[in-house]
Amino acid sequence: MRMFFSKTSQEVLGKLTYPPESASMVLGRIEGNFIRVDAIVPFEMPSQSEGRCIISVSEKLNNNAIGILHTHPHDEILPSDKDIETVSQIFPKRKAVIFMTEKKSGSWLINPFLLKNNKLTMLESVII
Repeated sequence: MRMFFSKTSQEVLGKLTYPPESASMVLGRIEGNFIRVDAIVPFEMPSQSEGRCIISVSEKLNNNAIGILHTHPHDEILPSDKDIETVSQIFPKRKAVIFMTEKKSGSWLINPFLLKNNKLTMLESVII
């Protein structure tokens, strides 16, 4: 799958805090073999447990939401079982992308994973 990150979404990435764990809603489109990221909207973090963010399954999502951008600053940049469970609950009837991110040398390494029918498929990594 190919991915495109709009200039606006890249600007938001530049402002995200790191290393605290964080999560954001990703707005855009998934069409065939193409993922377009139009905007990244950071979630309010109502709770942090042991340095980890907690996303409420009841988060109000925009109709253009295609997934979640999430950091694991102290672990591998792979979705945890809890991440997969939460995203499956937030997007119960449609495919979604979990964008796992890590900041390296001023750039973001993004490992995207397509989640469809509780099956996770790793896509090609991107550096922004």
